Amino acid sequence: GGAHLVAIASELDLPPTMLARVVLEERYSLRKGAKGRHGAGALLRSPSLIDDPRLRSEVAAAVASDAAYGPAVDAARRLTGLQQELVLSQELRARGIPFLSEEQLRERGEAKTPDALLPVPLLVRGRQVHWVDSKATFGDPASHAEYAATQFASYVNRYASGLVLYWFGFDEAIDDS
Repeated sequence: GGAHLVAIASELDLPPTMLARVVLEERYSLRKGAKGRHGAGALLRSPSLIDDPRLRSEVAAAVASDAAYGPAVDAARRLTGLQQELVLSQELRARGIPFLSEEQLRERGEAKTPDALLPVPLLVRGRQVHWVDSKATFGDPASHAEYAATQFASYVNRYASGLVLYWFGFDEAIDDS
């Protein structure tokens, strides 16, 4: 036998799905972070694709035991995000605030799409808001810095200043950044 992935992950204080991803990337010489059917993510979503019976069972157990990471958690996060984007659009409509949705922006051929682009900017706490992006998470400094670099900077460059709505609160250290 040998130790089980879930037990090793527990000993290392790692989420089981993360350890399973590393094992799959090493075992099958997969590029780290590769997307689609050629990445570890596809094997995590469908362990039945793994040819080694023991590894298939270990990966399935790791994914099933992981409450923080993995395909089911990712799907729940995506659904929560979509739900909160819907709440945002409903709130804007209820207040008579005109906006272009992410979908409308994509139809226009925009590469970078906040959840709501405001053709007429709002004034919020003395600042102009040209766009709103909804995050169904808690806004901690590390995540906010990553979003700022990968998403928000391109919105600011294209559309000017905006507002990020963290539905589950935020660390005051990121306020006004």
